[in-house]
Amino acid sequence: MITNNKGMQTIKHINGSNKAILFFNGWGMDQNVVPKTDIFDLFIFQQYHLEGELHINELAAYDEIYLCAWSMGVWAAEQQNWTDLKISQAVALNGSSSGINDLYGIPEVNFQATLDHFSEIGLQKFVKRMCRKLPAESISRIKTDRSLEDQKEELAWFIEKNKTIEKRVINWDKAYIGTNDLIFPADNLNAFWMDETTTVETMEMPHYPFFHMDSWNKIFDL
Repeated sequence: MITNNKGMQTIKHINGSNKAILFFNGWGMDQNVVPKTDIFDLFIFQQYHLEGELHINELAAYDEIYLCAWSMGVWAAEQQNWTDLKISQAVALNGSSSGINDLYGIPEVNFQATLDHFSEIGLQKFVKRMCRKLPAESISRIKTDRSLEDQKEELAWFIEKNKTIEKRVINWDKAYIGTNDLIFPADNLNAFWMDETTTVETMEMPHYPFFHMDSWNKIFDL
């Protein structure tokens, strides 16, 4: 099921569970790149440039809520209102609350260059960087249904919003850092998370984590 919260797109996989996973996707991505589940209800949030807020009343009905955010989704998750939701576990994958930041996130010049040179070829180069050291066959499976125009609009939105907004409202239980990450440099992520109370685990993986962490059981302590 696909819904728009007057903006931000939400993909829902409802299995009739009393437990929910909330996943904040990375820039330009969609539900095709995310692990599935037939045990939990899964909510996937994306297309942040359309803006919008969580439907708190719907989510508050769950007994347990597990939050996971990847890449710029970590920053995007921080922009939501979590006051009335109790999170059982919160996990960050290859991202930080700083988003675009020369010391603690994606270097600004890199993000701007991605926007300046954005095209079909530019996107393919980005995906290859995102999947550093993965086989070509694996990289070819990472495809989304989003248009280039939509992805570019979101890219520009991130740059504009990240200049004025940096919030830290989520108590992240765990952060995974990929040593082969060419998007969020591992040194920057280590610098960010070292000042937090979050448990940090370093793994030999690229920015795209879901070939190494291909199930929600591997991501959360379930």
